[in-house]
Amino acid sequence: DPPDGRCRDRGIGSRRYSICYRLALPGRVDPVRRRHSPAFPATQGAPHHQLEPRSLVDCHNSVHVPLSLARFLQSLPMTSSQARLAVDIGGTFTDVVLEHGDRQFTTKVLTTQSAPEQGVLDGIAKAMAEAGLQPAQVGLLIHGTTLATNALIERKGAKTALITTDGHRDAVEMALENRFEQYDINIDRPAPLVPRYLRWPVGERLNVHGQPLVPLDEASVAALFPLIEKHEIEALAVGLLHAYANPAHEERVRDLIQASFPSLAISLSSEVAPEIREYERQSTTCANAYVQPRMAGYLTALDQQLKAQGFACPFLLMTSGGG
Repeated sequence: DPPDGRCRDRGIGSRRYSICYRLALPGRVDPVRRRHSPAFPATQGAPHHQLEPRSLVDCHNSVHVPLSLARFLQSLPMTSSQARLAVDIGGTFTDVVLEHGDRQFTTKVLTTQSAPEQGVLDGIAKAMAEAGLQPAQVGLLIHGTTLATNALIERKGAKTALITTDGHRDAVEMALENRFEQYDINIDRPAPLVPRYLRWPVGERLNVHGQPLVPLDEASVAALFPLIEKHEIEALAVGLLHAYANPAHEERVRDLIQASFPSLAISLSSEVAPEIREYERQSTTCANAYVQPRMAGYLTALDQQLKAQGFACPFLLMTSGGG
């Protein structure tokens, strides 16, 4: 999408009204334009000022941001005496920038692959020492990283399984049934993140409106428990047919599995990518599940160590899509 404020509608199934914004950290939201999107029938024909906006959008990346986050950014208690920290982790180096008033301090340290949070802490300590500041003087920390992207490229994520509707286990491999390099007869399509033997069907079926055609067969879900243990599954993606229209079956699958495997990371397509088209929704959910355990462990460790060192400021994370 172009950076002039235009954004495309991703609403599916019901009608929605949203406002496109440019998001300028820390805490300034610049409205670009209002628009209608297919959302609630009650809003059809209503004046713009009577419609309740539901999300903000980083229009450079088409990333929808909850209004609560934008309001949070606007309310940040930043003062001119407080510093801002920005940290970016790459595959080789970790970069830190500290801004305090008119002064700016930068540092670069090696990324610590086995424990990425250690490289972040080393870089922050170096920049803080150079600036002569204490953790309590930092008012905002913004963090970006390619760790999730690198895990996908290098295939170093969690061992992931996919639960899908009976008869649709191969949708994520058939993809769009096209050739992304039309004239290269030797090209190989990248293998799915979840191999076929880890794509497990369950009995259920919703129609396009989210109405049940076949009720969820809970026995078929329970039959997967031994497979989870046998294959030592670390993360689970759930992508059922038409779950974007009704998440009830996916949520029930999650509840059943979590009752027996409370520590298992589970991603639902109805939460990760609630949009039409099975390949796009399932592949995105698989990618989310694939990187979730590593990213959750890393961010938890980093947050705990920052608090232990006295950083009490908001800690914001850039998504892999840039929003």
